[in-house]
Amino acid sequence: MKTRAHFFLLLLLGPSLAACDLHREPKGPDAAVRLDGSLSDAAVTQDAERPDAAPSDAGGPDAGNSCPRAPGPADGERRVVVSRPYDSGGGQVNVWEVLGLSAAGELDRPGVTFEMGRSTLGRVVFTPDGEVGLVAQQDGSLGVFTIDSQGGAQVVHAAFEGAFCATDVVMDPTGDGAWVLDGNWRNNGGGIYRVAIGCDGQLTDLGLVAAAKLPYGLELLPG
Repeated sequence: MKTRAHFFLLLLLGPSLAACDLHREPKGPDAAVRLDGSLSDAAVTQDAERPDAAPSDAGGPDAGNSCPRAPGPADGERRVVVSRPYDSGGGQVNVWEVLGLSAAGELDRPGVTFEMGRSTLGRVVFTPDGEVGLVAQQDGSLGVFTIDSQGGAQVVHAAFEGAFCATDVVMDPTGDGAWVLDGNWRNNGGGIYRVAIGCDGQLTDLGLVAAAKLPYGLELLPG
C-alpha cells in the first residue's frame, strides 16, 4: 500500500546553522538553474564536466526521466520517521526510526531503525507517494532514504554532499525534485538550490537557483 506524503518536525534543540565550512569559495552564475527546475546551458556544461555527476537517466524531469508519484489513499497507513540522535548514555549517534501511524492517529513502533547522517533540528520531507524521504543533516549534507510498502527503510544517501550547506529542504509537489536552502550569507553560498530525485531515490545536484542572504524559509505557491 502506498502512503501519502509525510512531513515530520524534529522538535529538538540544535545549532542555527549546519556545521559547514563558512569560508567556502562563493558560488557563481555557472551553477545556475531556472526556477522551473530546468538547467541553464552553463549548469548543463558544469554538471557534464563533473567526474561524479549522476547520469542523465537518474530520474526526475531535471534529469530527463519522470516517475509517477501519486499520493496513496487518504485513509491509508502512514509512516513517521524520527531522528534518535542520542543513545541511552547521552552519546551522539546517527540512528533514525520508522514509526507506523494509523488513520485513527495511533502510533506504533515496529522496531525499524536505520543509520545515516545525524540531525537534531529541522524536518523530514517526503515525495507525494511517501516512498522517498529527505532531510538536511547536521553537517550540511542531505540524508536520503526510501520506505517500502511494508514499512522497511533503505538508505540511498547517508550523506549527499552538493554545492550547498543544507539547512532545510522543501519537497517539490511533483516529487521529481526538491529545493534545498543554504542558510548562510550570499558570499558563503547562501541561497536556494535544486536537486533532482530519481525513480530509485538517487539525487542529482543541479546547483544554485537563486542567491540569498540567510534564507530560512521557502513557500511554494499554487501554480
